Amino acid sequence: MRIHSIFVRYFALPTFAAAVALPALAQDRDRAPRKPAASAPSAPADAAGQWTIILGTFSGEDHHGVATQAAARIASETGLTGLRVEPRGRGTVVTYGSYPEPNDAARKELERIRALTMGGQAVFATAFIAPPSTGSDLGLSPMFHLSKAREEFGARAKYTLQVGVYESPKRDEAMRAAEQAALALRREGESAFYYHGPQRSMVTIGAFAESEVGAGGSRPSPALEALQRRHPLNLLNGNRPLVEKRAGAKATTNQASFLVMIPEA
Repeated sequence: MRIHSIFVRYFALPTFAAAVALPALAQDRDRAPRKPAASAPSAPADAAGQWTIILGTFSGEDHHGVATQAAARIASETGLTGLRVEPRGRGTVVTYGSYPEPNDAARKELERIRALTMGGQAVFATAFIAPPSTGSDLGLSPMFHLSKAREEFGARAKYTLQVGVYESPKRDEAMRAAEQAALALRREGESAFYYHGPQRSMVTIGAFAESEVGAGGSRPSPALEALQRRHPLNLLNGNRPLVEKRAGAKATTNQASFLVMIPEA
């Protein structure tokens, strides 16, 4: 059984279908000339190769059209500007923001967006940070590149747990360090992957379906909970935790490991 996120369920409601149909019905009634349909906002050129926040994914018949209508309604009701509608895999996603990596700014925006409601519902509770749709350097061990995760875990795999970030003035050194870290975790029995961004490289572990990550207030799977206990922090260069300051907090805290989306191969 396929479990849809609250985002998809909300925009599949008859009330939403009626809302997006009303303008056309009014035009027919008043016999006003039809206006060309607005084109979907697409990613700007400088967003290529950037991480983004995916609010939700539409698949099935006319997924692009439904996503475009949903984006327009989200912008109108929440005030979010700069939403984009992009094809990914076999569906269309509604995205927000562009970030060089899943950094503090991205995580703070994700926290803010998850707290937004529409019609009294937490429609964006399952929003996630996602890597670029364009390819990443596959590195020296391409079988462990994050884009290969579905080959190992199956098509339902959607999320992975980020546990490390690697950076260095010499970009190649950071890339090789992330690859070696993933290999070391593999030797320890963890299903680790790496991903090279434009500025930093990331290390992640595992691959989980939407039904396993605690979406919609449900409890995460035992496998994910156990993994988070083994790797509770997002480490910088493998030896010290990154720190973050949450909205409204006075002090910084160690950054916990967190879920990100698996890119398309």
